[in-house]
Amino acid sequence: GWLRTFEEYFDAQTKQILDSMVAHLPQQDQMSFIYADVSFLELWCGGLDETTSDKVKSLITPVRLELVTGGWVMTDEANTHYNAIIAELMEGHEWIRNHLPKEALPRVHWSIDPFGISPTLPFIMSAANITREAIQRIHYSVKKELAKQRNLEFVYFRCGDSRKSTDFRTLMFPFYSYDVPHTW
Repeated sequence: GWLRTFEEYFDAQTKQILDSMVAHLPQQDQMSFIYADVSFLELWCGGLDETTSDKVKSLITPVRLELVTGGWVMTDEANTHYNAIIAELMEGHEWIRNHLPKEALPRVHWSIDPFGISPTLPFIMSAANITREAIQRIHYSVKKELAKQRNLEFVYFRCGDSRKSTDFRTLMFPFYSYDVPHTW
C-alpha cells in the first residue's frame, strides 16, 4: 500500500465502490462500470453470497461490468522488469479464468496511474489478447502537444516490429493527471 495497507484500502474505499456498483448498475441500462485490479476483486468476491455473485457474473456478459487489463494490480510499467508485468497479468487472468465467465477476460489495457509507459507494453499486452488501451500519465508537455495536434488517439507500436503484430489502438486522456477542470 501507499498510505494504507491493502486491507485498509479495501475496507475504506474499494468494498463500498464495488458494493455500490452491483447494487446500482442493474438499474441503469445505459451505464457500464470498468474495473482493473483483480486483487481487490478477488477479496470482494470472496465475501459475496451466491445471489450477489450470480448478479456480478450476469453483468459481464452484456458488458455492463468490464474488466480492463486484468492484472493482479496496476503495474508500474516504466521501472518494472517485464517479468513483473507478465506475472501481474498471469496472476490476474488466471483468477478471472477460474472464477468468472470467459467474456470477462480483458481486451483493453487501462493505464491511468503508472509512472510512465514501457516500450515493451504493446508486445506483452498483445500476447494477452489485449489490442486497445487508455492511458493517462504522460509528461504534460507531450500531452499538451498531442492535444494541440488533435492526436490523443493513435496507434502505439513496438519499435522494431516490422510486421506490426503488436499495434495497439490508444486513447490518451486529455486531463492533466486527474484534474479535469484544470484541463479545460
